[in-house]
Amino acid sequence: MKYSILFLVIVLSSVAFVSANPYSFNLYEAPTGVTNGSLLDVNNSQYFQGYTPTTLRDFFKLTYDALYCAIGDCGGTTYNITDGTADGQMTFWNGTSWTPTETSELFWDDTDKRLGIGTASPENKLDVSGAQVIGSSYAGVNTAPTDGLLVEGNVGIGTDSPINKVEIVQAGGTARAFGGQIFSVRGLSPASYGYQLALSFSTTLDHRATVIGAGIYSQIRALGGSTVPKAAGIYIDTPVKEGGTGAFTTAYGLYINTQDKATNNYGVYVKGSQDSYFEGNVGIGTDSPQNKLDVEGGAVIGSSYAGVNTAPTDGLLVEGNVVLGGTTSDGSKLKVIGSINQTEVNAIINNIYGGMWYHNHTATELNFAVDGTYYNLFMTNMTHNNGFTYQGGFNQTSNLTAQYSGLYQITYMASGDGQNNHEYFTTIFIDETIKPNCENHHKMAAGGDIITQSGNCFLDIVAGEVVSLRAANVGNTGTGNYYSSNINLVRIGN
Repeated sequence: MKYSILFLVIVLSSVAFVSANPYSFNLYEAPTGVTNGSLLDVNNSQYFQGYTPTTLRDFFKLTYDALYCAIGDCGGTTYNITDGTADGQMTFWNGTSWTPTETSELFWDDTDKRLGIGTASPENKLDVSGAQVIGSSYAGVNTAPTDGLLVEGNVGIGTDSPINKVEIVQAGGTARAFGGQIFSVRGLSPASYGYQLALSFSTTLDHRATVIGAGIYSQIRALGGSTVPKAAGIYIDTPVKEGGTGAFTTAYGLYINTQDKATNNYGVYVKGSQDSYFEGNVGIGTDSPQNKLDVEGGAVIGSSYAGVNTAPTDGLLVEGNVVLGGTTSDGSKLKVIGSINQTEVNAIINNIYGGMWYHNHTATELNFAVDGTYYNLFMTNMTHNNGFTYQGGFNQTSNLTAQYSGLYQITYMASGDGQNNHEYFTTIFIDETIKPNCENHHKMAAGGDIITQSGNCFLDIVAGEVVSLRAANVGNTGTGNYYSSNINLVRIGN
């Protein structure tokens, strides 16, 4: 029936056809100007130009004259529709004659109503073997990538009115779609997992050690003179409730479920020198942080400590210095500005201290060659030391170099004898500067005696400064003897 209808459309302006069977039709009103009636029999004898059709293929083997004359103009030339050689072939006009296509080029499966372009075995309504271009400006101009697709307009999947380049809408989806996007996904979430967009990535690395396998890769570039006020590689907005009675039990802006599938597994890995900004609270090990940073468990701070050392349970390891109540460090491991409630503190504190000493039962001679010049009292031993560098030895310049700045309490002692009526001074030197507040002096009696000179003072010492104990013969020259000496320093404050 449909083939008769096809001819009805062709000759409707001049002829009315009524189909008697699938292979013939009658002409009830002869068209004006038909001069060669034998080309189209009007007595239902089921033949055209003397050819009796017996199959569907035969029925289409009509001549151009038979159809053309039906609308009133026979040019006297007969154009036969060439018989095909295989099922599924289609016929096209090459400018001279009607020619069947190769099934490998264009194939019509009339049983399943499928069209194949470049394939003779289409499995879908349209199968294209090769590349394809869609668009009024693209077609006939651009070349699609191998086995690929170029689309000039928008693409809608699940929607007949896409407003973005690619828009996917799940059946029944009511979420808003924002225009001006490159890719948009909106729809209803399934009952178990509410994935609006699921990406799966797999790769074989082989020898390509530098390859990056990314489920999502995003990079924004500003071209030419363009200015982008705020550019985000990935911008995520938290879930928004829009009307109705529904609600979110828990809303995540970003939810990452890590799996132990690699040698090194990271939930979040940020590479580069750029800063990371968190406006709200951050919880590590807890999903209900009450402060800008809440850590459930231990923490380690320090370039050499991190990734190497394990903090005590719910404790903290700090490699560098710590300042509480202040903004600058003085080099000490812990600097506290303000008071400490010692009644609630059980502390083991290693103070900064240092010392050195000398002792000999036999007198050691010291030559005061220049009147009023202070000479270094050498020390041969270092006492317990925490925060000082010791230098010394017998008949060698002896001193202590401070490693930490602060206020120090200094005590010293020197014991010996000298020449009668000579006056001897002992004091502390910081580098080459005498400290008068630590000075002690004694004048020998006319009959001679043994003296012990000592001092106790407070001095501000800066890290790197050198502390020494020196003696001088003021007003005279000559030698003196000393048997023992020592100096001790303890840091007591800033």
